[in-house]
Amino acid sequence: MATEIRVLVSDFMPVYEQGLADTLNRVDGITATVATNVLSDLDQETARTGASVVIAGLADSVDEVADFVNRLNEALPSVYVMVAVDPDDGSRIGDLMGIGSINLLSRRASLAEVADTVRAVAAGRTIVPADIAPRMMDELSVAVRRAESRWLAGGLTRRELEVLSHVADGLPNRDVARLLHISENTVKNHMRNIHEKLGVKTRTEAVVKAAKDGLLGSRFARLGSFRSKGELSGSVSSATK
Repeated sequence: MATEIRVLVSDFMPVYEQGLADTLNRVDGITATVATNVLSDLDQETARTGASVVIAGLADSVDEVADFVNRLNEALPSVYVMVAVDPDDGSRIGDLMGIGSINLLSRRASLAEVADTVRAVAAGRTIVPADIAPRMMDELSVAVRRAESRWLAGGLTRRELEVLSHVADGLPNRDVARLLHISENTVKNHMRNIHEKLGVKTRTEAVVKAAKDGLLGSRFARLGSFRSKGELSGSVSSATK
């Protein structure tokens, strides 16, 4: 005889919450209970009811879901979490993907889809709803492009790259500030951040490191081969002619 799957349902929409619990209770092998506590106390209620699967509706805060999942994983690592989401809620679907240890349930899922997903999740499998999969792929592509951009730029922001490019041209902070319409102190702050991100201590080292990594464009590429301050100081002016 198959083990009964106990499900605890918590949603910010009472009608959906009760309807989902009633729907699951009509499925053989599944018993569903409506939660009486809010998400911040749901881990305690999960332990009390002996639920093996929790379905939580996403209201406003993804951070709240993340906190709940972390608490639950620590106290009851064998319990699985499903988050009910609207398939059109792309940005927050992307945020949820970053949490890990959760499964997504489409709010538009049919009875059969909900039951199949609950059974699969309870068995330790991951199910991606058909109407959420395209959104997940879109968000994954965006995340990959962002990660590639950060990697290619050595973690530097666009403004930091602009500042460093002018520094590589041999300009002092005062002139960089004038060209970018920012204060000289702001330029100094950008340079301090650049030094920290690139793991260097001086302007010269920052320019050489950035040129070597290809962050300053092709016209500065040969600066990456210079090592001494004397070589660099002589090369910067020639590279910008």
